[in-house]
Amino acid sequence: MIAIGLLTFAACKPKKQIIAPPVVKTTQLDSGVNLTAETFIGPTLKDWTYFSAKINIKFTQNGSTTPVEAHLRMYKDSLIWISAGYGLYRILINNDSMVIMDKINTSYTVYDKASLAELMDAPLTVSQIQNILLGQPAFALKFYQITFAKDSSFQIDYIQEKFVTSHAFNKQVMTIDSTRIDDNLTTNYANAIYSSYSVIDSHNLPYTVKLFATSKNPISMEIEYSEPDFTTALTFPFTIPASYDKKK
Repeated sequence: MIAIGLLTFAACKPKKQIIAPPVVKTTQLDSGVNLTAETFIGPTLKDWTYFSAKINIKFTQNGSTTPVEAHLRMYKDSLIWISAGYGLYRILINNDSMVIMDKINTSYTVYDKASLAELMDAPLTVSQIQNILLGQPAFALKFYQITFAKDSSFQIDYIQEKFVTSHAFNKQVMTIDSTRIDDNLTTNYANAIYSSYSVIDSHNLPYTVKLFATSKNPISMEIEYSEPDFTTALTFPFTIPASYDKKK
């Protein structure tokens, strides 16, 4: 359920397209200095390799809300590992597949790239999901242009033919207040609202992330972090016993 929720949110992301390199757009400050998203925002983003935290989730779909407690581990751009239900359910997402292991029913399900795209109507990357979870720009900064709205905030936009991805920043502390991805061909959209930021291991982390996505199966999900850690090297245990049945 957790993984499907995250992927449903990400389903509003653009499908891969062959596009020409973007024209780098600059924004001029009152001082006359020209800035790109990379030069303005890039220095405020601290790189990371590992992330772990306990997460409390409220998952809502079809009018029903389900609370979930889980442990989250991530290896940048490569792996997302989730253990829920006191370890009875384990999920591993990489750039090629997602595997869900159900210890109660001694079974597991594998979604490869093709089946994930069919299930969610979108190709997904681990990096995009990780960025959304951590309150960071979904794509590389070189794709964005800056829009200054007012003294206290500004917005960056990645404009494509079919999709527009926007991030609203708090200018004072350089954190993202919200992310929105609009499908120009439909009324579908996805957004994320970030709050309760705190500095963890020199990273600005939103302790609360509220997600909403329309698309085929509208969902909302509120995630609250506790015990976040960017410094500890992690393992990602995921061994499927030979006796488990593979679900189709």
